[in-house]
Amino acid sequence: MEGGSGSGGGTGGGTGGSSGGGGGARVGVPITDVTGTAEGGGDLTCPAMAWETALRISRVGQQCTDEPVSSGAEGAAGAGAAVASKPAETTASPSKRLHDPALIAQWFQFGRYLLISSSRPGSQPANLQGIWADGPRAPWNGDYHLNINLQMCYWGAFSTNLAETTDPLGPWMAKLAEAGAATAKEYYDIDKGWVAHGFVDLWMDGAPHGDTQWSLCPTCGAWAALSLHEQYLYTRDLGALARDALPVLRGAVLFFEEYLVEATPELMQHVAPVLHRSPPPLLSG
Repeated sequence: MEGGSGSGGGTGGGTGGSSGGGGGARVGVPITDVTGTAEGGGDLTCPAMAWETALRISRVGQQCTDEPVSSGAEGAAGAGAAVASKPAETTASPSKRLHDPALIAQWFQFGRYLLISSSRPGSQPANLQGIWADGPRAPWNGDYHLNINLQMCYWGAFSTNLAETTDPLGPWMAKLAEAGAATAKEYYDIDKGWVAHGFVDLWMDGAPHGDTQWSLCPTCGAWAALSLHEQYLYTRDLGALARDALPVLRGAVLFFEEYLVEATPELMQHVAPVLHRSPPPLLSG
């Protein structure tokens, strides 16, 4: 992560779940099929509807209403209508928080829309900015940040019924591992397995690029590869596990068998150097 993310932050934040209403009432968020339709929410596969949703989130996300949130089926629809019908001066008080389950439900669906649009079977995985760029060059080059942003893009994929959006990950990680084998040899003189650092792009150069406080992260490629194992935990697809996940994960393990160093007197193995934030404990030695 470098100064925030694009599609990663949008998708991760957008597929966050459900929200409780005022007075202890709990309002469920509608989870629907991959078309992104929701009762009262419109079709979020339509770009115009998605843009309208983004504008609405931007306008009222920090506003508030004094109206209590209803419980039951009419709570989600009623709260959104209450905010829309109030004058701007009434809904703009900074001292209160907005209670709008309809907005939260729509935000949730908007997050699903971002992932559906950015990652489909036969395409590339979702990158840092998704498929949108305001100009010929996207922020951070629209590349892939393996230091959490790529992982964040897919956190909600299975739990929100978007399993097919993860299909590009397997072939992409296989190409990264192939290129990372050359990086392992060139940078560490290790001829087993593969390594990739903080950032890569479609050309899959796994070398550390840019500021070392972000890029010098030899565990980042292996961390990203764990997404393939997470696929298996949800799908239990042994074919995909053998075809996509195990060769990539095995290559990562082979590299670290050569790269890890023993630290006495604990006799533990450690990764050094890593200037970036710590990866999950599974990768920390």
